[in-house]
Amino acid sequence: MVRAAMAGVRMRRRSIALAVALAGCWTGSEPAPAPRKGPEATVDMTCVIRGEQRTLLIGLPDRAAGFTVTKTERGVHLHRPGRELGDVEARALWQVLGREWFVRGGLGDGSIGVDSVYRCDDVGRGGCFKLEAWICQRPLEDIAATFADIAAAHGAGDMAASLDINYFETSGPRCQPSEHCSPEPHYSSRVPYDPLRGRFDLREGAGSCRDDGDCNSSQSCQAWYLSGGAELAYYRQYSIPRYCGCIAHRCTWFEQP
Repeated sequence: MVRAAMAGVRMRRRSIALAVALAGCWTGSEPAPAPRKGPEATVDMTCVIRGEQRTLLIGLPDRAAGFTVTKTERGVHLHRPGRELGDVEARALWQVLGREWFVRGGLGDGSIGVDSVYRCDDVGRGGCFKLEAWICQRPLEDIAATFADIAAAHGAGDMAASLDINYFETSGPRCQPSEHCSPEPHYSSRVPYDPLRGRFDLREGAGSCRDDGDCNSSQSCQAWYLSGGAELAYYRQYSIPRYCGCIAHRCTWFEQP
């Protein structure tokens, strides 16, 4: 379903935004809560530095909350042996995880084998989970332990499970300080950023930054370590071009006067 609506008019700058709501996607059997990210998220900045240095996957633990831990290209594979869940029991547990696990923050997109094309080599589809996480917001041990506790509380404490978890932060910033990145334009902007003009801070953004290369634009302007996860597919067209960059060490949208 496509829905059109006029979004906020800034009278001083006469900026008009057209929002078209397309869809938001969750791969489970019921709507997922919005991932916890942005200014309200608690971020381990030591972890962020490791992501920036591309060392986030170095020195991983061998085990976490009863799971064996194996490094993958973008994160980790957690596995524990046990009883294979049938489809009905697996779907019921996935619904519970959507209500009790994701809402604790740090997890982005997710799917379970019974309701997706994804499969795991070491467990049946009822125990196969594909996930994405902000590992600098929620430690791996907590993700694994909370999963185990919820499963146990709902009669699946003996289940076989594999969790493939990709870390959003392994991407690192879009460029290093020495590369002198420019701000990213909003996807509706067609006017290139002009470094000789000033910046009018719109005060809409999240995350600390050192320079423009630390800031990513999508539907929002935020630091690279907050980026990722599902977003509602709104299209916004602004009459005045805007850009995502670093002002006073915060990622924010801005216009050029």
